Formats: sequence, C-alpha cells, structure tokens
Amino acid sequence: MIEIKQINGAVLYRAEEAKTIKQAVMAAIVDGRTLRYADLQGTDLQGTDLQGAKDGKYSIELIPLQVDGLRWHVMILDDAMRIGCEIHLLKDWDGFDDDRIEQMDTNALEFWQVWKEPLFAMAKASGRWSI
Repeated sequence: MIEIKQINGAVLYRAEEAKTIKQAVMAAIVDGRTLRYADLQGTDLQGTDLQGAKDGKYSIELIPLQVDGLRWHVMILDDAMRIGCEIHLLKDWDGFDDDRIEQMDTNALEFWQVWKEPLFAMAKASGRWSI
C-alpha cells in the first residue's frame, strides 16, 4: 500500500494494491482523484511510463493534463476529459449539444461556451486528440 499525502501530512489518496509511486499515481488518476496539493517533493515522475494504464473505457498512456483555477477541475486524458465529476470521451464532449451540457450542472453551459475551445486546443496541442 502506498499513501499519497498532502503537504500538511493529511492522506490525500491511499492505493491499497500499489507497490510503487507510479502505481499509486495511476490508481489515483483512474479513480478520478486530483493530486493537487500532493507532496511529491523528491519524487521524479518525469518520464514515468504510464503506458497501458486503463480505466476500461479511458486510456491513460500520456501524463494527464490538469487545469485548476476554473469553476471545475479539468483533467484531460489521452482520449477523454473530466470536468468536475463528468468524464467523457473527447469526441463525445465535442458532440454534446447545448441541452446535454445544460443538464450536467448549473452554469455548465456558460462554462462550456467559454472553455470548450481552449480545452480542446490544449488536448490537440499535447497530441491527445485531433479532428
């Protein structure tokens, strides 16, 4: 078992089956946890091979992009994006109409109208998705 702790020492995530930090990070990502404020000081994750980490439906071969400071936390995986508690394939996000987005949460449509293009631009620029 590996624990990922916050800077203040509080346990942020406990990976029961993990034997390495890599496995703990992968498990946290698959579980949809953000590692914001995680104390990874001294841990070199650069070049960590996350190839093959799968959430069944969502592939995690590239280190996920995380965007903080918006109304909802955003995480962009290889072919999917999580915004708040909603996770969908990028192609599905692209195909959602205004009614579908509006059903997700209060102010979701307003958020999506502002951030859709910048979020897709980040996904494309990092080689995760192309139309």
